[in-house]
This record gives sequence, structure tokens and C-alpha cells, in this order.
Amino acid sequence: MTVRTPCLGAIAVLALLLAGCDVSPPDTSENARLVETETTDGVAQASGEQPKEPGAASPQPQLDLAALSDREDPDRLLGFYSAALRAGNWTEAAKAWDEESGIDGKKLAQVYAGKSTPTLALGKGDLEGAAGTIYYIAPIVVTFADGRATMRGTITLRRANDVPGATPQQLNWRIERSTLLEESK
Repeated sequence: MTVRTPCLGAIAVLALLLAGCDVSPPDTSENARLVETETTDGVAQASGEQPKEPGAASPQPQLDLAALSDREDPDRLLGFYSAALRAGNWTEAAKAWDEESGIDGKKLAQVYAGKSTPTLALGKGDLEGAAGTIYYIAPIVVTFADGRATMRGTITLRRANDVPGATPQQLNWRIERSTLLEESK
């Protein structure tokens, strides 16, 4: 008798089906629209898509603006950034970037706008410290439903490590650079 183990995809589908049976009240937090799924390469995918009724217009997701002030969780800022890009809200997405990066909504639109908005898959990042600064470097994969080429690279966040005299912006997580935008220059 051969015993077969179910593939991860089947387990994920089963988990989603079981999660749909949950009778707890709906999540009304600002992150409620952000859905994370695990892909086969260990990358978490953030998507702002919600199930919709046929013929219904897609609602704009509420963005977790408090993520811009978060000093603890760099993944929260990445979730905000991902949701803003998925919504095509380039101006809000640019707020996740360091002011000195030169990245604005216009630049993000040049890279990501098209017939479909991007879906970001973000891997677990690594924290690194250096002389009063903390860096968080994570793998990133961007896909498009309109057939554009998949983009792969890294995204680097940084914040001051509670250094006296640091500005509030320096103490909060911000995107410092992304190899995806460096490649698109």
C-alpha cells in the first residue's frame, strides 16, 4: 500500500476552505483587506484583492497609514506599501520611501502602472545593525496580471536605532532602496 502525502497547494486550499467556515465577527482593522498566502518558494504574497460580486466595482482598500509610524515591525510597512501599489495609489505608496530616496508617486507609476496593478510577494527579511541604524532586507517578487515580465529583487528598509536627536521619520521604518527600481532606471 502506497501512502501519499498531499501537496502544499492542496493543504493551503483546504486551510482556506476551513478558514471560510469561521463564524467569528469580521476583521474590521485596517489590515483586514491584506491577505497573505505562502508560495512554494517560501515567499509571503500580499494582495489587496477582495472577493467581489459579479458586476460590482472593486472597492479601494483602506491603507494602514499607522504603518508609516511603526518602529517595531518592518513587515507592517511592507504590507502598507504592497497594498498601496496593488490599489494603484502611487502617491500613498511613495510615503513608505525615505524622503531622501528621490522616489515619488510619479516614479512608482512609471515602473508599476499598466493594464493591471502589481502584486507583490515579499519574503521573510533579515535584520542587520550598523552604527545606530537597523536595516531590514527582504526578497521581493512583483507579478502583473497583464502579462508583463515578473520582477525579482530585494527591498531594503532602514530606521535609526533610537539614536538621540533622530527625527521621527528617521526612527520609523522607511524603504531606502529596491533593486527593482534600480534596474528600471
